[in-house]
Amino acid sequence: MARQTGRQVSRTRRRAVYGLPVGAAAYAYRGYSYYRVGPRFYYPYMHMGRTVYINIESNNGYPAPPPPVGSFDVDIY
Repeated sequence: MARQTGRQVSRTRRRAVYGLPVGAAAYAYRGYSYYRVGPRFYYPYMHMGRTVYINIESNNGYPAPPPPVGSFDVDIY
């Protein structure tokens, strides 16, 4: 029986913070709850039992959908 080799899937890295910057305002868009500070969007995510806020890219002033859970690694800043 031949041994199957698993495909290596590269995961993206996301910047995250434990606390939101001053002036963060709740922002709902397409069924997701974000926080907005100026042009930046943050999405709450559970990481090692704590809530962190990951940076979300924006497109024409609107946040992109958050990435699926487990599809990225978190770098805390």
